[in-house]
Amino acid sequence: MNAIELLNDMRRVQESISVKRVRRKNESRDDYIKRKAKYRCSYCHKVYNKKDLHTSLEPFHVVKKSESLRFVLNHYRIDEKTLLKLNPGLKLSSVKTGTLLMVPDSYKIFPNTHGVCYCEKCKIKRYSLELDHVSFTRLLVKKRRKIRGQITNSLRKKILQRDNYKCAYCEIEFDGKKNNSKLTVDHMKPIARGGSNEEKNLCTSCEFHNNEKDSLTYEEYIPKIKERKLLRENGVTF
Repeated sequence: MNAIELLNDMRRVQESISVKRVRRKNESRDDYIKRKAKYRCSYCHKVYNKKDLHTSLEPFHVVKKSESLRFVLNHYRIDEKTLLKLNPGLKLSSVKTGTLLMVPDSYKIFPNTHGVCYCEKCKIKRYSLELDHVSFTRLLVKKRRKIRGQITNSLRKKILQRDNYKCAYCEIEFDGKKNNSKLTVDHMKPIARGGSNEEKNLCTSCEFHNNEKDSLTYEEYIPKIKERKLLRENGVTF
């Protein structure tokens, strides 16, 4: 495959991604939310068949990179006092990119920004606890952070030494030449998907690849960076 063919493939991928954000003609609300979520549960991050997923519209907002606290307040037409009432324990100074906020349920919500997709197991667990989407997500994040926090400095040092202080993903994408950023310890199978702190599930990763990998497993992420490396070697820029 030459560079032109690769470039055309890249354009087709980009077009398909943009199409995923648009609701198709005669597509139901539920099917649109599932497709937009790539048939992945919002809570356990596992991929399921379409028929095995449930959906709902929830009054929440994830703060984007370009948004300030003032923007969020103006967008939902609320003041700081109302926001704090909706989000008990929230510190306004801690609101940043990626912060999950509860918003008034009186605000008109839409499938493209407020749709939530979840599996049967997570649905049962959430409703048994009688929690809304934001509260349940915060509970899961808190539990996962607790597990991550159990990685001791000695274990972290052991993993870095074992991997010769080289990012496992830079080694593949850049032949080991670009692992000069801060190194972290990554879970090859994410905690959100049942991963543990066992040594065999840990590897050295730079901050960039650790953040980009997100909830993907090692096996799911490797093909992605190999494809990107191939495109780059054939002159396709991003």
